[in-house]
Amino acid sequence: MALMSRRGPLLEKIDIAVREIVDKVYAKTLEILAREKKLLEAWAQRLLEKETLAEPELDELKARINGVGQTQNEVLARPT
Repeated sequence: MALMSRRGPLLEKIDIAVREIVDKVYAKTLEILAREKKLLEAWAQRLLEKETLAEPELDELKARINGVGQTQNEVLARPT
C-alpha cells in the first residue's frame, strides 16, 4: 500500500474506481456464462463435430436449448 500512497490520492481513487468497474463487469460475465451454459456447451459440441457454424445453425441450437420453436431470424422475419 505504501506504493499507492506515494502515487497520490487522485491516482489511488482512479485505481479504486477502475477496480470496481472491472469487478462488476467480471461478475456480470460470470452471470451470463452461467445462465447460457447449456447453449455454450451445445455450440462447443457442434463445433467439435463440424469446426464451423453459420448463424442459422447457432440460431437453431439456441432455439432448441431455450425450448423455442422458432429461430431468432424466423421471429424477426415475421410480418408485423
